[in-house]
Amino acid sequence: MFTLFAHHEVRDFEAWLNAARGHEHDEPSAYVESHVYRTVDGKAAVVTHTFNDLEAAQQFKSMAESAEFIAMVEQMGGKAPFTIWLAEEVDF
Repeated sequence: MFTLFAHHEVRDFEAWLNAARGHEHDEPSAYVESHVYRTVDGKAAVVTHTFNDLEAAQQFKSMAESAEFIAMVEQMGGKAPFTIWLAEEVDF
């Protein structure tokens, strides 16, 4: 399993979350699960999407790093810079 992690600050977490929920159906359905986390101070969000294969994760990462996607997240209340990375799950 491969997970994309995305972190960025938000102007207003609840407003950003409501806007993000409205855009969820617009995203590709290649991921098998997603989670959203709020930092305890409420100033940032961490979003994860888990994929079965690396190619799908890399494609989603490329889309998430596009100027169009970043502009959409900023319009929803996200604040640059955006940090996005991929990780592979390992047995522990």
